[in-house]
Amino acid sequence: MQAVRILTAVALALTLTLAVLMWVVSLMMGVHLDLRPGLRDEWPTLLAITTTFSVLAMCSAVAFFSLRRGWSGWWIAQVVMWVAIVFASVLIRGLLLG
Repeated sequence: MQAVRILTAVALALTLTLAVLMWVVSLMMGVHLDLRPGLRDEWPTLLAITTTFSVLAMCSAVAFFSLRRGWSGWWIAQVVMWVAIVFASVLIRGLLLG
C-alpha cells in the first residue's frame, strides 16, 4: 500500500506542476497572441493540453486524498487516475502529432 501512495503522490506532483506550468504558458501566450500570426493557430492545441493536465491533476488529487483519508472507494479513484493518465497520453500525442 505504501508503494501505491508514493506512486500516487508522484503522479499528483507531476500533473499539478505541469498544469500550473501550462496555465502560465497559456497566460503568456494569450497576452502575446497579436504579436505573431502563427500563435493563433497553436492556441487551441495549447488550451486543450492545459485542460488535459488540469483534469489529470484533479484526478490525481482525488486519488491521493482517497488513499490518505482511507476511503473505502480508494481503488476506484486509483483506476480512474491511471486510466485518465493513459487516455491523456494518447490524446496529447494525437494533438501534437496530428
